[in-house]
Amino acid sequence: MFKLLPIVNPFFLAFLILPIVLIILKQTGKISVSLMLIILIYMIAGWFLVNSTIWFHYEMVKILINNTQNPPQELIDHLTEDGTKRAFGLFFGWLYSFVYFIFCYVLIWVGRKVIYLVYRVFFKHGL
Repeated sequence: MFKLLPIVNPFFLAFLILPIVLIILKQTGKISVSLMLIILIYMIAGWFLVNSTIWFHYEMVKILINNTQNPPQELIDHLTEDGTKRAFGLFFGWLYSFVYFIFCYVLIWVGRKVIYLVYRVFFKHGL
């Protein structure tokens, strides 16, 4: 397949980093709101970020096509088959956000438990 873009999508990076930051702020007590409110806020922000990621990707493809003298047919085909991805992101972007937030929450929870157990075994009881 034709390698599309070497540009990092800033909306995708924000989508990946924002829940981790929110969870860590909640776990450390810097944010004093309920976890459900944080999830709801991230679902709304995540829906926006998912749609912005898709939009940014296709805009970069358009720029790439316009700046290439003879763009490959595969690149043009990629641009014309964007309807399903945009519709799915529009209707289910909140679901992507929710699943990713829960995934990050579980990973951070497990990480905290592992760090606690390692600390307890090696530093509380001595070597």
